[in-house]
Amino acid sequence: MKRYVLFSVVLHCGYLGFGQNLKKDGSFLSRQLHNLCYCDTTNTCKDESFKDTTLNLFTRGKFISLSSFNKLIRRDLTLITLNEEGLPSLGNYASVKYSENDSRLALSTSFFNIFKKRPSENLTRNVLTIGINASVQDNISSLFSNSRINNKTELTLKFSLINKSTRYKYLLKDCGYLAFKRQYLAMAYDTETDLRKNDTIAFKSQIRLLGEERKKIEDKINEYELLLKVKELHSLPKDSEKIRGKIDSLKIEELILVKKIIEKRLKGPDIIPDQKFMEAYEKRLYELETKDIKWDKFRISWLDLIMNFSGETYQIYDKKLPLVPKDSQIVSTPFQRFSIGISYNNFFSKPSSLFLKNGFLLKIGYKIENDNNLSQAKTKEIVTTETQRLGTLPYDTLKREIISRSNVFTKALEKNYAHVLNVQATRYFNESKKNALSIYYESRFQFNNLSFDGFYKIEGKPVMNFGLGYFFAIQKKEDLSSLINLELYLKFNDILNSQLDKINRNFYQRNEIGLKIGLPFNSLFINQQ
Repeated sequence: MKRYVLFSVVLHCGYLGFGQNLKKDGSFLSRQLHNLCYCDTTNTCKDESFKDTTLNLFTRGKFISLSSFNKLIRRDLTLITLNEEGLPSLGNYASVKYSENDSRLALSTSFFNIFKKRPSENLTRNVLTIGINASVQDNISSLFSNSRINNKTELTLKFSLINKSTRYKYLLKDCGYLAFKRQYLAMAYDTETDLRKNDTIAFKSQIRLLGEERKKIEDKINEYELLLKVKELHSLPKDSEKIRGKIDSLKIEELILVKKIIEKRLKGPDIIPDQKFMEAYEKRLYELETKDIKWDKFRISWLDLIMNFSGETYQIYDKKLPLVPKDSQIVSTPFQRFSIGISYNNFFSKPSSLFLKNGFLLKIGYKIENDNNLSQAKTKEIVTTETQRLGTLPYDTLKREIISRSNVFTKALEKNYAHVLNVQATRYFNESKKNALSIYYESRFQFNNLSFDGFYKIEGKPVMNFGLGYFFAIQKKEDLSSLINLELYLKFNDILNSQLDKINRNFYQRNEIGLKIGLPFNSLFINQQ
């Protein structure tokens, strides 16, 4: 054990000493590769050219570069299950939720570090998400067979703040060997960068011009040396001294030019390598810092501020209206909904705990919204039969019956408000987080007005929903990020029967079975590099 510690200390000190001689080309990647404070577990190193105290806080000793850390967070965010409504937590997603009486299609796009000029050169601290989704409360087949459907279109704005309780821990206290491998990666980067710089047309042209200037000086020196021999043959010492002075000054000028050529070759032109070259080295750095070492313990914690705007249409059956024309008793009633809410999210693992070993996700949310008495009610099917006589004569008995079906609400729409509490708990079963079990709970407390007294005066029983979901992911081989997320779910609506369903009196009869599908895009954030 003592030998290993001594070996690691030597490697660590050697890395820091070598780093002082490494060159930086000004790019963000180069500054990360040559960061002297990498692997600084004592927090005593100071490298003013690249210092991020927040990254040090998140990793408790810089075992990882900033770009790799951002990629690590993005990878883990793709592994989070969809919420109760089939919507993703963060990122660029397309998602689908399907069940017999509630189907939804959603698109979500996200931007990170929106207040920074160079988002990718800063730690991921905030995310702005814009989502659009459309849903139908009827059977999905009603889209093709019936123009009168209960539907909803929604716009979501969400601002997420990743807080300082976010942690990634590498339980091995020393990372000297990892620093030693990073040293060789930095050396390879510098060598290849110099070769690319020296191979540019502009650089070759500059070296050629300097070489031509040196050749002119050499020619002048040769001319003066021939003239000097002539003067010496004719015994002209004064002229010889003048010529020697000119030769010496030309040789000094040549030495200065040779030095300039050497420096030029060593330095190369001040250019930043192309994008593909940079991406290749970023990938090697990321693999080194995420595959060669194991992040034993992590926590991603963030707070969401959410606003929703939606337009809804309810098909309401009113038997008091006349029967003719067809479907005149079914009235399309619009409703505009606005809500504002907040949620706390915590995605973490704890190797020391058997239950939390592979990962656990906890979401707690609250929102207030304008609501109505039909939002949690169930539709009923109305069958309309229209009879048409086929013949024109009085004794013709042939008739045609046209039957149409509509899912409608039998109550009039009444507007109110609601406090909504949501909880989601997800437990992952394996280290790669391919499989998980989720529990969903929602309570909706309705009240009539926004006055001080009315805000706390709950009307009737709360509407409580409870659900279970089994999640499984198909992951990419390269970085283990999620390619597609699938979840089979079972939901029990209105456990207390607050809506007084007289047909399905038992809570298990008011169930919903469906499938959620989430497709993370290749780039989790629009403005990532």
